Amino acid sequence: SIRSEMRIAVSATLCALVVAVAAQEQVDQNGIPTYLDGLSEQANFALNPKLVRNNDLGGRSSFKKNTPGVLEFIEDGKCADVGVQPNFDYGKYAGSWYWSFKTDNPFLGDIQKCIKSELSQDGEGFNVVTTGKTQFDANRQQVGQYRSTAEFADASMSIFFDGVFPANYRVLETDYDSYSCVYSCTTTSGFKSEFGFIFTRNPKDAQYAFAKCGTQFVSKGINFAKFKEADQSCL
Repeated sequence: SIRSEMRIAVSATLCALVVAVAAQEQVDQNGIPTYLDGLSEQANFALNPKLVRNNDLGGRSSFKKNTPGVLEFIEDGKCADVGVQPNFDYGKYAGSWYWSFKTDNPFLGDIQKCIKSELSQDGEGFNVVTTGKTQFDANRQQVGQYRSTAEFADASMSIFFDGVFPANYRVLETDYDSYSCVYSCTTTSGFKSEFGFIFTRNPKDAQYAFAKCGTQFVSKGINFAKFKEADQSCL
């Protein structure tokens, strides 16, 4: 099932990340990280959105050199102990959300500004279409899913996008009409990959949302200084 595949991918990815850090990104004679040996193709691709097929290496996957990936987002520590929005309503949460503030993250590829996600509800969560522009004003689009899981509360979902390693999506607080405070973090063996997002229904509500979500993040011990305002100037 989709849920089983996501759990397997998350587990494989986390294991790979820890091994990668411990190995200090050692590479073989082809410049391929040695921790890729023995991993499934799904876990390999999940590690880096720019993973490419190299037929000269006998069909093995390899990384493009100098491509930012997941490793730069790993740090020591544990994820914050957070709760989520009680009685989460999928129907009310669906619709358009603008990215108003965010930490650095690997989820957007080369999308850098004017970012908006359109969430349409289905039986297992949301289908998501995220649009925006690159640094040079080229239009970009990403298609994926936010999937609910039986193990977690309704406001805690899994992010599933092609070319992006699996992660979680926890709605800490939302009023459904103006703002949403979202936390994403995975941890294993003393390492974590931690991200935060503030979404708004209208870009003009950014400062209001910043104040509301700031209280949430700071109270949970999350470093709010890492949040940066998203560029919505072209909207």
